[in-house]
Amino acid sequence: MLDTDAYASPAPPEGKAGVAERALRSAIVGCVLMPGERLSETSLTTEFALGRGAVRAALARLKASGLVSSTARSGWEVAPISAAEIRELIAARRHLDPILCSAALDDAARRRLTTLSQMHMALLQRPDLGGDVLPTIRRCERDMLDLLVNALGMPVVAGFLADLWDRSNRLVNFFERSGRAKFLPTRFSSFAEALVEGRTADA
Repeated sequence: MLDTDAYASPAPPEGKAGVAERALRSAIVGCVLMPGERLSETSLTTEFALGRGAVRAALARLKASGLVSSTARSGWEVAPISAAEIRELIAARRHLDPILCSAALDDAARRRLTTLSQMHMALLQRPDLGGDVLPTIRRCERDMLDLLVNALGMPVVAGFLADLWDRSNRLVNFFERSGRAKFLPTRFSSFAEALVEGRTADA
């Protein structure tokens, strides 16, 4: 079993709505709550041991993120996956992801990014990516992305990118769980290494 807590980013204190949003977001991105699934506030409060008000506030935030939708007639629903969403996410990431190259890394961030990059590289060398390995690689990649976006000092942009990355991860999880595809990890460590060394043009 891999120790996935060894490099997990520390989470800031959260209110009840923040805890609820994080729990529901994780379930939606991980496809525990599947695309198109109807959501009952009552069921969610029971299943996730959350307060009704916190669940309602979390769903409103997730709607703003594009992960859930609601109508007066049907109530809450996990946003379905569509070809239009896939095209939109690809286009958005092509335009926004490159801004990470302008992240201003201090010494602590460089050390942290180097540690994550080395761990990512080591995991990629594993002969078998089964079990905990692939999820750990992806978690490591997300930790690197979060570090870089926080170094931008642009909270609005950081929010947009976090939503894009979550929605992209949901697509990967959906297609893998349905057996339609298996996505190999990228060599993100090479990108991170270039940024640490100041080789922005190579990143």
